[in-house]
Amino acid sequence: MDEPLKFVTASADYEQDGYEVDDAIDGKESTGWSIDAWRDPSLNVDRQGVFVAEKEVGFEEGSILQIRLDFSYGNNHGLGRFRLFAASGPREHLEIPPDIPAILATAVENRTEEQTDRLLDYFGTIEPESKKLLDKLAKHDEGKPNPPDTKAQTLVANPEPPTTHIHTRGDFLRPGDPVQPTTLAVLQPFEPRQEPEKKQPDRLDLANWIVARDNPLTSRVAVNRWWMHLFGRGIVNTPEDFGTRGEKPSHPELLDWLATWYMDNGWSTKDLIPLVVTSNTYRQASETRLDLDERDPENLWLARQGRFRVDAEIIRDLSLAVSGLLNPKVGGPSFRPPLPEGVADLGYARSVKWNVSEGAEKYRRGL
Repeated sequence: MDEPLKFVTASADYEQDGYEVDDAIDGKESTGWSIDAWRDPSLNVDRQGVFVAEKEVGFEEGSILQIRLDFSYGNNHGLGRFRLFAASGPREHLEIPPDIPAILATAVENRTEEQTDRLLDYFGTIEPESKKLLDKLAKHDEGKPNPPDTKAQTLVANPEPPTTHIHTRGDFLRPGDPVQPTTLAVLQPFEPRQEPEKKQPDRLDLANWIVARDNPLTSRVAVNRWWMHLFGRGIVNTPEDFGTRGEKPSHPELLDWLATWYMDNGWSTKDLIPLVVTSNTYRQASETRLDLDERDPENLWLARQGRFRVDAEIIRDLSLAVSGLLNPKVGGPSFRPPLPEGVADLGYARSVKWNVSEGAEKYRRGL
C-alpha cells in the first residue's frame, strides 16, 4: 500500500543565504536548498542534509521507500552526485554536528587532542549509558551554591602620578607648594625602586620600607601585639606607643628575638602563634601565689600565666560549648545574633536592625 511521507523538519551542515534547507520541503517549486557552489567553487565539497519525517513509517516485513528529487531552479542548482540513507531511532541522533564527520575522516594518528576530546564529548551525548551519567552529573551540578557576588577591588596606578600640593590652611581648593612622597624628616627616607623611568617613590616603596630588615619597629610592634593577645599584657605594655613616652619592654632581649624570628620565618603569624602557645611560659597555670604577688604584683616576670578578661564573643562561644549548643559549622553567610534591647535605637533610622538567624545558625561561633 502506497503511503505519502511528509517531512516536517530539516537541517544541513551548510546553507546558502536565501536558499535554506527548510525550503526544500516547503512545497513550493520556486524555492529550494543550495550550497552556493556555483559561485564559490571552494564550497563544492561533500554536504549533508537531514530530513525528519512526521511519523515513523515501515512494516515489520519490510518496506520500500521511493524518493523523488525535483530540480526545478535551472541549471545552476543540480546535484553532481548524491547518496540517500534511511534510518530510524531517536531524532536527536540524526543531526550530526558538521565538525564530527570531518574529525572522523581524519586518521586516528593524525587527530589532535582537541579533536579526540570533541569525539568523546559528542559520543557521551548519544550513547545511552554515557548520556545517563551526564544527565545525573548535570542534575547534581544544578544544586551547587551560587558563586559569591562580592566584587574584588583592584588598584591600577597611573603612568604619571598626580601632583600633590600642600593645602593652604587645610583648604583643598587653595593648593600651595607641591610635595614629593617621602617620610617624616626625623625618620630615615625611602628611595624609589631601581626601575626604568621611575622618578619618585610609590606605595610599594613605602611598603618595602615598612617591612625592611633594618626597620627596628614593624616586627617588634607586630609580635608585641600578638603577645598581648595571648598573655593579656604586652612585652611593651603600651602597644600603641613604642616611643619615649611609652613603657620600656619588660623583656627586651625576648622582644628582639621574637621580632627577628618573625622576619626570618616570612612574617608568618600562623607559625608565630604555635611557637608561643607551646612554650612552657604560656602553658603555666594562672593561679596566684602570695609570695609571687608580693615580689611581682603585675606578673611582669611571667612566673605564672596571665589572668585577663576575654572578649564578649569568647564568653558567648564558651557558654554555647558548655551547654552543648555550639554549632561547629564554618563558612557560609554570616549569622545574625539577637540584638540586645535598645541597640537598634542607637543607629540612624534604625539602620542597625536585622533579622535574627533561626535554628542552628544562631548558635555558630563568633569570629
